[in-house]
Amino acid sequence: MPSRFRINSVHIFPDDSLISEREHMTPVMGQPVKLPEPVIRADSETDRNGATFPSVHFDEEAQLFKAWYTAQRRATERHIGEPLEDRNAPHLLAYAISRCGVNWEKPDLGQFEFNGSAANNICDSVHAESVVIDPHDQDPARRYKRFMYDSSKRALHLLLSPDGLHWTWPTREKPLFQTWDVVHDTNFLMGWDEPLGKYVAFLRPPVSLTPQPQRRIGVSMTDKVLDWPAPKVILEADESDPKGIGPTNKKRDMDLYQMTGFRYGQGFLGFLLNFDAHLATDFNDPIYATLASSADCLHWQRPMRSRFLSVGNPGDFDGGMVYPNCRPIEFQDELYIYYGAYPQFHAGWSPAHTAIDPDLKPSIGLAKLRLDGFVGLYTNPYPGRMVTKPIEADGSVLLVNCIPDSRNGGWLKAEIQDEQGVPIEGFTIDDCLPVAEDDLYNEIIWSSGKSLGELRGRKTKVCIRQWENVFYGFRFAD
Repeated sequence: MPSRFRINSVHIFPDDSLISEREHMTPVMGQPVKLPEPVIRADSETDRNGATFPSVHFDEEAQLFKAWYTAQRRATERHIGEPLEDRNAPHLLAYAISRCGVNWEKPDLGQFEFNGSAANNICDSVHAESVVIDPHDQDPARRYKRFMYDSSKRALHLLLSPDGLHWTWPTREKPLFQTWDVVHDTNFLMGWDEPLGKYVAFLRPPVSLTPQPQRRIGVSMTDKVLDWPAPKVILEADESDPKGIGPTNKKRDMDLYQMTGFRYGQGFLGFLLNFDAHLATDFNDPIYATLASSADCLHWQRPMRSRFLSVGNPGDFDGGMVYPNCRPIEFQDELYIYYGAYPQFHAGWSPAHTAIDPDLKPSIGLAKLRLDGFVGLYTNPYPGRMVTKPIEADGSVLLVNCIPDSRNGGWLKAEIQDEQGVPIEGFTIDDCLPVAEDDLYNEIIWSSGKSLGELRGRKTKVCIRQWENVFYGFRFAD
């Protein structure tokens, strides 16, 4: 971000919930660019059968990326015997660090002995489904939190840590949830959301059995992190989703497998995993990510069903399934999206396969996305126009993220209107100097010389007009 600006609010348009009028501006899905190779590989004894389910954070003070991931140390996926003893755990919690987010180190933590040595990066003997850093909790011993699903007892647990490396387990004897009648696996802890005043988690409710078995997405919110209500169903496959026949020749449509939800701008986005279970007869059932959006975290939309983060080509390290398991990280004006990467499809993969073919190991990939670039509004061939619903003008500067097509004279202009849609003097389209540069922070300037600061705190509408341009959103700044 340019140092001369302080961002006050971010407005993006993954759906029409903030839009009152839109014409000749077509939504187009953003295109994350995946690095061609994994950034964290299963290349040590402790993760010799796979490295996946990443939770990645950027420590601003230390200027350091920190990753927690599930290390698959055994070729058996399920727990055997007493599941959560170190000698039997098939999954461990591993830790890695990076200065750039691409080249990673696995530090020797000296905490858990493995094959006669504690020189490894294991920080707990039970795996993670998500790790969050919680500045809201005033207890320093509870600054880090994570979910862990015990598949042998079908129980969801919460673990706590002061530093992300030394963990306690307050729910060991009394899980948050137990039995499939309440919650299944593949859950995501979003953490504390200040505007909602709640901890938020996206959980898998009981599988719907009518008219056929299907996974769904639920949300649970609480102000007491050790006491969660049962999840409320917020998303499930509908008539617009693919249909098919499953491996037993019974009707089997697409499932919504898991969702990683996070706040972005004035609302929420979700990396929603789509599971094409109806393709399992050919052992070709990929899991890939689409986008979901919500204004309040309770009512979710899927206006665009196309793939946001897709699987790679056959033979690629992510050619079968991709699991974006953590919120994107803003770094050097890009969004870094880390994901668990599987070379095989859902029906064709098992941890035991990695003992036979090392190329089948899951790993962790990275995709980079333009800042705010989840969904763009594209105009061609007619001039486009969009007007927002009333929003508070909370800055002296309006910054616009867009890509005008310089080959065809593309441009964008902005106008500020009152709540009734009447242009405000000095902030009209005619006053606006056209933006013609591809930039994340194009400053809107009106020839009247007026400053947007004159309207601070006032409810206004922002009108965008454009030609041969992709518009991603705007920010109020000072």
